[in-house]
Amino acid sequence: MSFDSFLFVLKRAVSNIFRNVVLSLASVSILVACLVIFGITLMLSENVSYFIDNLGSETRVVVYLDENLTDEQIAAYGEALAQIDNIVKEDSNGKSGITFESKEQALENYKSTFTDGNSDINDNLDADIFRNAYIFEVEDLSKFDQTIYEVEKIEGGAEISHRRDLVQSLNDYKNIVAFLFACIMVFLFILSVFVIMNSVKASVYARKNEIAIMKYVGATDFFIRLPFFIEGLIIGIFSGIISNILLIYIYNAVISPILSEIDFISPVDISSGHFYLTLIFIICGGLIGMLGSVLPVKKYLKV
Repeated sequence: MSFDSFLFVLKRAVSNIFRNVVLSLASVSILVACLVIFGITLMLSENVSYFIDNLGSETRVVVYLDENLTDEQIAAYGEALAQIDNIVKEDSNGKSGITFESKEQALENYKSTFTDGNSDINDNLDADIFRNAYIFEVEDLSKFDQTIYEVEKIEGGAEISHRRDLVQSLNDYKNIVAFLFACIMVFLFILSVFVIMNSVKASVYARKNEIAIMKYVGATDFFIRLPFFIEGLIIGIFSGIISNILLIYIYNAVISPILSEIDFISPVDISSGHFYLTLIFIICGGLIGMLGSVLPVKKYLKV
């Protein structure tokens, strides 16, 4: 196709949008509504996953060290832990994510937690009944077993304490939530295409004679479909941009404040992923618009 032909098709697609401005606005409104719901579902899914990951960060792993290790060997063990990729190296406050707890610190923690300051009990306790330990958290819970395996290979560890059952439960919940939200988003995508198809059927029907004439004079199916393709692409991209702006406003003004009121939930900050979110909306909007605009034409190509 020559550039002049493409320019002709582009002008025709744009003129069709303004010629059928009511149907175009209806298509944009429907697509924006579906994309906003799609986006809200995506944001809720991200917040649920983030919440589950935060719960997972509470599942600490404690490595009790062999009693015969020297100070140099204890330090070397900590350095070996830091080489394992899936271990948190730095917490949210910028401090080291791998914490060393000496026998003396373990004794003080035990006294403050379990003896309620009872001097009789405290006097009979000795630090030697405890072990030096390293405490850390795992970044990706799906790689928990692999991480523990890497830790077990380091010489000097006597015992590893962790909540494997809790980690497995959190992973299961996260997978179920991801599957449910994925099903919802696929349903919304299909529904959007179906609704757009029904919205543009009237426009296609009004141009059925024009399509038939083009077929009779030898126009290819691709050339006939291309204006509808571009028309749907323009409507979809425009709808994607509008719905993205609306979603950001709704999330920051409504959803995020509501989630912030819940003590154990910290809402996800979408500002860092704004570019990717905008790209997703433009791609989804364009794809839905193209499918919804091109498919109804197929019926009228058979003349």
